[in-house]
Amino acid sequence: MRPIIRSVLPFAVVIVTAAGCAHNRQESMDNVNIKSQIAEMKLSHNRANGMPKYSEREMNHWIYTTGVPGANGMHYNTRMEVAPDIANQLMGMDAVQSATVLLSDRNAYIAVTAKDGSDLDRDVNVTSTIARKVRAMRPSIANIYVSAEPYFVQKAALLKNDLVAGKPQSALLGEFNMIVQKVFPAGANSSLH
Repeated sequence: MRPIIRSVLPFAVVIVTAAGCAHNRQESMDNVNIKSQIAEMKLSHNRANGMPKYSEREMNHWIYTTGVPGANGMHYNTRMEVAPDIANQLMGMDAVQSATVLLSDRNAYIAVTAKDGSDLDRDVNVTSTIARKVRAMRPSIANIYVSAEPYFVQKAALLKNDLVAGKPQSALLGEFNMIVQKVFPAGANSSLH
């Protein structure tokens, strides 16, 4: 009897040990019940302090919407194009030195600079006029986003140049969506009626 116990005991120890490890399943490797302690960061455009920075509080821009439910703050664009005709019309305004207009599914993104160096980000009359001109030329546009932030002006010009040079939209859409989501965050909008 003793030899049987001696030969069975090591196998029993191995089986019991292996059974204890059986609970270590693949799902324990997932991030189940793990909550992030990281605050959501947004791109902050503070021209007084230099380059754009990431912070929890972003500065607002104008977002004119038509009141279409679910359209406010949506920047999941599936196509984009340059609109030089609208840009030329906007550059005919007294206050606007340059304008880059990028159209997407139902959105217009306009990057502008002022002739006199004034802060167009605070001039509601100019932005309202821009929105009216864009709607007159493209009635199908639901949302009009306008910014004079140097970061957005530079990025919009680079995207326009890439599109004009024939770079495929598919190569640019990811970057474009990321830029407009940071510059025009969801919930930071005001309606133009």
